[in-house]
Amino acid sequence: MKISHEWLRAFVPHALAPEEVGELLSRHVVSLEGLERTRADLAPIVVARVVESRKIPDTKLSFNLVDDGSGTPVEVVCGAPNVAVGTRYPFARVGTVMPGGLKIEARKIYGEYMAKYKAAQQKEEARMLAEREKLKAQLEKHLKLLTVIEKSKREAEAARQQAQAELERLETQLLKVKTTLDNNALKLLQQQRQAAELRLERTQNEVKEVAQEHKAVEDALAKSRWKLEQQAVIQKQLEDDLEIVMDSPDEGAQAAARDKKSARNAVDDLFDEITSQLRDKGQG
Repeated sequence: MKISHEWLRAFVPHALAPEEVGELLSRHVVSLEGLERTRADLAPIVVARVVESRKIPDTKLSFNLVDDGSGTPVEVVCGAPNVAVGTRYPFARVGTVMPGGLKIEARKIYGEYMAKYKAAQQKEEARMLAEREKLKAQLEKHLKLLTVIEKSKREAEAARQQAQAELERLETQLLKVKTTLDNNALKLLQQQRQAAELRLERTQNEVKEVAQEHKAVEDALAKSRWKLEQQAVIQKQLEDDLEIVMDSPDEGAQAAARDKKSARNAVDDLFDEITSQLRDKGQG
């Protein structure tokens, strides 16, 4: 009698290996003659997942890339119409011997299509290579432009530093010129001051001279006033005497009095003239 291990596990769930289950059966139930693995020939077949799939034009075939767990996608041409991306299917790797003795080998399947596919792939690679070359040329162009810009930047910086140095040199020269101009201006001011001092000295001397002249005029005026006062006293006495004489009946005395009066009038005129001159000189 043959009993399936999977059937026993359905009735009595367990995690024992078939050998362990056979040993238990031999000890407690019946003697086990042996274990037989069914379809051991299918052991090399694995489960693979379809990663990419596209129809081959004008055929019922499809070109597929499958992941069989090896880490490298495998190219497979399949005639099944229900192949879909993401679906898992049984997969026999190259070298697997199928029931009946068929050995799976790598072959050139649908060579014309593969040639076209390779040509298309090469064309795409050529396009990508041309694109890379174009990008490389643009990159080289940009690098050259960057080199030119950096050179211009260095030249501009050098020009700026040169201009800065020139500015500092001019500022130093300007300071020297300003110092020279200040010295010249100081000399000019000193000369002007000396000239002003000389003019002041001359003016002071002139003021002193005028003051001396004014003092002399004041002295002369005082002396002349004193003389006039003395003459006024004398004139008063003469007028008194003249009045006495004029009242005298003697004609000779009256004539003499008239002459004295004429002389007195002449003296008065002279006195007025001197007074006027002294007044003018005092005002001057």
